[in-house]
Amino acid sequence: MKMRIRYLCFVLIILLNSCKIYKCREEVKGVSFIFWKQDTIGCNGYRALVIDTIISQRDLLIGLKTKCIYTYFGEPNLPITPDGRKVISYFYETDARCSMKKGEGFEGKYETIYLKFLYNKRNKIIDVGLVGL
Repeated sequence: MKMRIRYLCFVLIILLNSCKIYKCREEVKGVSFIFWKQDTIGCNGYRALVIDTIISQRDLLIGLKTKCIYTYFGEPNLPITPDGRKVISYFYETDARCSMKKGEGFEGKYETIYLKFLYNKRNKIIDVGLVGL
């Protein structure tokens, strides 16, 4: 009887260790994602303020699942897949959209800069960068 209990405990330990529950790694240091999410299109200036902090810690973000990016950064501004590549994009600096938000007119085209996350078929981040510079 003792042998059976030991065997069952051993099997249970192996099963629990093999069933990994995916957990997001530690967050990017120096960024308040509450303020990031409130600055939805980058007009408040918070996103531009912390973008260098995020890019400097890109190695921490590479390898994360896309659900972790959504957890940290919120819903993307542009969940698009240009040219068959899977990309999650967030505005971090805009000009004309901000003036429109304040009720002012504008002339010309939008000059928007994005923080982009490129991910693979397994929904893991493989690159982090800026677009529109």
